[in-house]
Order: sequence, then C-alpha cells, then structure tokens
Amino acid sequence: MALAAAATAQPHMPHIWGEFGRSGALSRQSELVEIATGGKRRGTAFHYRLRLTIKDGNEVVGMKWADSSWCPAVQTVVHDMLNVTMPFPEPSGSPDASRVMVVDSASYHLKSPTNWPMGDITITSNVGSPLAKRVDGALKQLASCWTDDVEGAG
Repeated sequence: MALAAAATAQPHMPHIWGEFGRSGALSRQSELVEIATGGKRRGTAFHYRLRLTIKDGNEVVGMKWADSSWCPAVQTVVHDMLNVTMPFPEPSGSPDASRVMVVDSASYHLKSPTNWPMGDITITSNVGSPLAKRVDGALKQLASCWTDDVEGAG
C-alpha cells in the first residue's frame, strides 16, 4: 500500500517527460522506467532522475530510483534514446507487409518528446525488435544504479 501511495503522489518526480519499459504477456510482470528532469545546476551536466516501478499484475511490488548526479549510466541511457531505430508505418494488407504476430512474449515501449513542435512519440514492439534490444540494454546498463532510497536519488 505504501508503494502505491508513493507512486500516486510522485513528490520526487515533478517533471516526468518520458518513459520506457517492458511487460510479460504471460507472467504479468512489468518494469516501467519514468524519466524526469532534475534541473540543471550551474556548471554541471543536465540532471535526470529515473523511477523504476516493478509490478506483478496491477500490484506494485518494487520501486527504485536512480539519478544522473551519481550514476553516469543514467545520462548515457537517456541520451542514447537519440539512437533508437525508428519503425516505418506499415498498413495492414500493404503489398510489402512483413508483420509477424508473436503471441506468448513480452511487449516493449518507449515514449518521448520529439524534435517536432509539441510532438510526442510512442513506439511499441515485441521481442527481437531494435526497441526490445534497446530497452533490455538500458535496463542492464542501469542495474547497478538503482536504490530503494528516494532521497538518495535526488
């Protein structure tokens, strides 16, 4: 219950602007990383704060925090979003359609602002895609950054 209250209040994540994550189709477990701007301090690199929410079904079973001020991998992962391989639209029934349906797997997503004025983008995909590899890689890079102490992340 305390984890759910902390997630709802979001006192330590005031400027969330992006997220990425993965969720299992059969396991019902999910990991969501929210990205917030922590502000820029004079003479320092731009500051990012991350919150990892781990769920089993609809129940929050874990919440961890990371911050670019003490974990350089945070800034690396955020800036690496610029290198995401973008999909192309592929209407159903188009002559060159290559859609493959995967049933028992995991889903991946990335949501971020774009370089278009007031633009946002959400990309979703499945196992084996460039997005899946990027999300799995980001979670692996951040593994040593996470702390249970929300104060330690800010």
